[in-house]
Parts: sequence; structure tokens; C-alpha cells
Amino acid sequence: MRVNILGFKLNFSQNISIGEFFQELESVEDKETTIYGRTHIPYVDVNDGLIIGLVLSYKSNKKSLATKRDADGDLVVTKSTLDPNEHGTEVSVFCINPATLKGLIYSYTGALSPTGFRQLLKKQHQRVKRKKIKDYKNEITDFGNKNVSDIKTKIISNFHGEFDMTLLTTPSDLKQILSRFSEIDKVILRAENALEQAGIYTPIDPFTKKTHIQIDFDKKQPINKLKKIIATVFNPYAAYKQAKTFRLIGLAQSGEALELAVGENNDNFGKIDYDDYVELLPRYKWKEYTASEATNRLKKKIKELNSVFGHVPDTSWKILSAKDIGKSETEK
Repeated sequence: MRVNILGFKLNFSQNISIGEFFQELESVEDKETTIYGRTHIPYVDVNDGLIIGLVLSYKSNKKSLATKRDADGDLVVTKSTLDPNEHGTEVSVFCINPATLKGLIYSYTGALSPTGFRQLLKKQHQRVKRKKIKDYKNEITDFGNKNVSDIKTKIISNFHGEFDMTLLTTPSDLKQILSRFSEIDKVILRAENALEQAGIYTPIDPFTKKTHIQIDFDKKQPINKLKKIIATVFNPYAAYKQAKTFRLIGLAQSGEALELAVGENNDNFGKIDYDDYVELLPRYKWKEYTASEATNRLKKKIKELNSVFGHVPDTSWKILSAKDIGKSETEK
């Protein structure tokens, strides 16, 4: 199974600050919350100027199956049952630049989905918004002692807009896509009809419903030479149109698996095998995710790609919390 690293952008209602939002998110840390009928537990912190976090997602099943061959070559089943206080768990690690509200999250089947993550953050945003609207109403009505005829209009004016989280997308041409690869394993070209100027295959154009071309490359070829050949041969077919898909598969400059198509892409900032991802997570306590390799990789990506995620600010936006006080006492 593959774990994707997805980019996203948050949008807040007017007059909702990142400090207020983070404070609310921090208040539900290490507490169970239900999203779409499933139990999740979030953790959140600030590290190197970035908001970092982790969301545990509990599985509902207590039993699991495993299979292996015995000495006779027969397949043998092993049934495992979790203890009553144990939960099958998947985990999503995320990182957000508080200056731009752009971030990254590890996403895969079984863990918190992007839709579920959006719902988790939206809950906290709405709690902040309800509190601020209540305080604003009390302020302009003197706690109900003063009649204000256009109060609804004032509230809408001061807190307009809704929370949203959108995945980052990039409209990329072939040249932009090629620059993101350190190694290209294959290219795939699909068309809903025949390809124009298809050489010896041109006579069958009128009879062709779909075309699928896949080329696997020799990894020994110099990457720069290969990129030039791809650009020359496939550029006529790589113009982004609804009827065509041109996709490249290989390795990103960072060494992680990368798959991109010409046109509008969900910005996939890397892929990793699930087993490798598990090795990047904390070994003992989940709260130790702050120093885990999974978190460090997201922080590094955001800092390196400042053209996408912006520059990391100082922590002046953060509102002092009980957790901060506890940290200070511990460090003394």
C-alpha cells in the first residue's frame, strides 16, 4: 500500500485568527472525537515555527488474520485478537505553515481521509466562530440590555466566509513536470480516440476508439538526455485536453516515488510504502511524534518549497496556553 503526501490550503472566516484556531485545536489534544462514525484522537504542537500534528484513527475490528505456509507446504491461518484496551490504529501526520495556512499531510486508505481531516479542523474553527459571535453580540448589545436592529447584518459583515480546506493543485505543462523528476521509469499516454500523425497506424484512425501507449525506460539512460527525448517525441500529444492523458511515473528530486500528469494535478509531494512509513513513526509513545522522522520530512519539505508554502514566521501569532506553561515549568 502507498502513502501519499498531499498539499492543502485552509481558509478561515473573517476575523478568525490562526492563534485562536490553534488554541481551540490544542484544547482537544489527546481526546477522542468522532468523525463520520469513527473514533479519532488528535495531537498538535508548534515546532520550528510550524504547526505540526498527528491524528490517530481507530479501527473497529478487534480480530485479524495472517497466512503462511507450513513445512508441508499447506497454508496455515493465524488468528489474532487485540486486548480489550487495545485498538487497531492508522495514523496521519500533518504540518501547516501558520503564515499561509498551507500544509502537508500523509494520506492513505484506512487513515483519516482528506475529507475527515477537513471535518476535524472545521469543528474547531466553528467553535471559535460561535464564541466570537457570542462575545461580539454581548459587546454591541451590552449583554442584551441594548437593542440593535441590524445585529444580524453586523455579524455577517464581521464574520463572513466559511471554513474550507482545499487540496493544492498545479496546472503543469510537460516542461514543468519533467523538471520535478530525478528518474523516469515510464510514460503513459491515453487518448479517447486515435492519435493524430500516428505514423504507420494512421490508416486505422477511423476505426480506433481508444489508444493506450506505455513505455518503460532503461534506468541506465542519462536523465537529462531522456527528458529531452520525451519532450521532443511527446510534446505534440501532451497538450492538456479532456480527451487525452499524459502521465509520467518515476522518482522525485527527493528520491520519493512521483506520478504526475500534464494538466491539473493534485499536488502529490511524494509517495512512500506503508511499511516504510510505519518505520518513520514514533516507536513507543504517540506524543513523541514531534521528533519523529515522519514529522521532520514534512517540515523539511515545507521549508524547502517556500515558493509554494511561503516563508516560516516567528511564533508571535501563538496565544499562550496551559501547555506552554507546563513546558516552561518542565524546562526549569
